[in-house]
Amino acid sequence: MKPACALASVALFSTVNALQLQSAQEPDSGEDDWQYIDLDKTEVAQRGSYCMDGSTPGYWYKEGTADGKWIISFEGGAMYCYDDQTCLEMMQKFQVEPTKVNLELYTGDFKEHSHVQLRKCDGGIFMSDTTATIGGKTMYLRGKRILDHTMDTLQKSHSFGSATEVMLTGGSGGGHSAFLLGDYVKGLMPASVKKYGAVPMSGWYASNTDKLEHVLELHQMHGAIAPGCAAAFPNEQHKCLEPENSYRYSKTPMFMVQMLDSQSLAGYFANNDTMSKSSKSAWDACLDTKITTHCDKDDATILEEYLEGLVSTVKSMPKYSQKGEGGFLSTCSKHVFYKEDEYHNYANNGATVEDAVSSWWKNMDHASAKWYLPCQLDVEHPSNMQCESSCSYDSGHTD
Repeated sequence: MKPACALASVALFSTVNALQLQSAQEPDSGEDDWQYIDLDKTEVAQRGSYCMDGSTPGYWYKEGTADGKWIISFEGGAMYCYDDQTCLEMMQKFQVEPTKVNLELYTGDFKEHSHVQLRKCDGGIFMSDTTATIGGKTMYLRGKRILDHTMDTLQKSHSFGSATEVMLTGGSGGGHSAFLLGDYVKGLMPASVKKYGAVPMSGWYASNTDKLEHVLELHQMHGAIAPGCAAAFPNEQHKCLEPENSYRYSKTPMFMVQMLDSQSLAGYFANNDTMSKSSKSAWDACLDTKITTHCDKDDATILEEYLEGLVSTVKSMPKYSQKGEGGFLSTCSKHVFYKEDEYHNYANNGATVEDAVSSWWKNMDHASAKWYLPCQLDVEHPSNMQCESSCSYDSGHTD
């Protein structure tokens, strides 16, 4: 079994972040009750809360009818840049028109909540706070300032100043941000908030773990590191950029949702080139319905080993048994499941993701930890190894 810490890593920036950027640019749901709001340009200049290219950041807003109830989500997509090439590529991606990335938390029990989605344009997962010259260009790495400014604006411009319940969420890179920033965002809440928790979705990984120390310094992220994690790693705060570590020391109640998706699998085997290639082949053969290769016992064993490692790691955390904690770990395999019907269909012992998140949120303040652990893949019969029937909704997907 591979050491648990490897669960939080992902192989190459070019592979992982290309997938994230692709998912972040997909069209929104077409709803007409959302509006995109720019932050005040004069305030942006005063506070220095610029996007990477010096432009004005903004956020998506949907007014709700449930008094005091809010959902704040981080936009998905690439997490951070770390050199001239990746920073320039990321800045170019952020220069396109903002597109709302739908999360199904906008429906069901949360339909009447007020919703905000924070647009990503900073290059440092809303944690950066510096200026750098990269590729001969001045880049504003100011995600922390954008986050602070946006939260202040919500209190002044909307009813957020009297919010009583706030859920923080996000998928993919946005889920990664929810893991890392849960405690920091809690400190930005109005005094009226009595209930606060986070739902990171498909975010249990970190790109380029061998570069995290450089990333921390390049982006000057120290001010957004959760205090508990910073105290645990006083001389290695870059380790707090790994969800496994930020989650372990977080004080924020969390309900993590994680699938058997290719990005997370890549992270498990990231430090072993041979196994990294084998795991990709195994996922392609067994779980990608667009690739018609044969899934054999060795392939299925690799996938089951990943699941066992994930469950073992989560169970080893003090948070696993604490009141108000929980999670949904599944053998279903779509990375961006939260944007489509899979949120309503993927199930675990009969409970869909939608059911599980709603139940956790309703009972978070007084209930014991609630976990939905994955079933065991049928390694002996790899051609029919899927143990959760609801994963049939995977048909025809790409991760």
